[in-house]
Amino acid sequence: MAILIHIGLTKTGTSWFQQEIFPFVDSGKYLGKRGFNKPISTFADEVPAASLKTPADYVRLINSVVKDDEDESIRLISDEVLYGYGMQELISAFSEVDTKVGILITVRNQRDWILSRHNNNVIPKFKRWAENKRFLNTVLIDNEFMDSVTNAVSSGDVDDLLYGYIDYNSVVLRLAEHFPVYVLPFESVLLDAESSLGMLEEFLSENFDDKLGFDIERANRMVKKPVNKSIHSESFSSKAAQDAVVKRFADTNKKLAELIGVDLGAYGYY
Repeated sequence: MAILIHIGLTKTGTSWFQQEIFPFVDSGKYLGKRGFNKPISTFADEVPAASLKTPADYVRLINSVVKDDEDESIRLISDEVLYGYGMQELISAFSEVDTKVGILITVRNQRDWILSRHNNNVIPKFKRWAENKRFLNTVLIDNEFMDSVTNAVSSGDVDDLLYGYIDYNSVVLRLAEHFPVYVLPFESVLLDAESSLGMLEEFLSENFDDKLGFDIERANRMVKKPVNKSIHSESFSSKAAQDAVVKRFADTNKKLAELIGVDLGAYGYY
């Protein structure tokens, strides 16, 4: 058995994957988060959701699944909150899993990511959601972090806190020292779901001799629906500020493109 851990990052299509793609694999098993369109067995079914607060909580639950289930198919977990704990904590925790572990990271070009994060967590109509205590206890939307996001939206200036969080190349390099890592640009799935998910299946086959069995027909239907129109329907940033963000991450994104063999420039990363 192998475990594929999708660690997020939030605002890289995580909810979309969790609702529309992951619950419908037909070879492996999706363990969580819960799919909204299909009854599935999830971690939330087995333990109170409040018990899953840290990477160590997930490790204990994974090990119980590995111990009690003789089915050798790949298990997939998805929870964007895990990304917020920091890479060293993830590495330390998931090194304790009693089976093979792979990491799936979805990414989105930083300009759109910042605008989307701001749209969902800063503007007043989402203020009530942003005050959720569970999330306030993580780096994802604490005051200092969201101030960084707001500043990037208004000026294009990305400070060290925000830069370190969405410097994908640095994150991938650290994780790749310990686990097989696959980087999936959200934009690539929206433009060509069959090819991008097919390449993920090749990664799984090479590293774990198995596949998840994505429902490509469903994925193709889902990408034809508007996934996130909000950042395009109302501007929260000047073009100059957006261009400054792209320039800030251009070098590190080019390194990531070389590392994963994907032309990220085609998706606006540089």
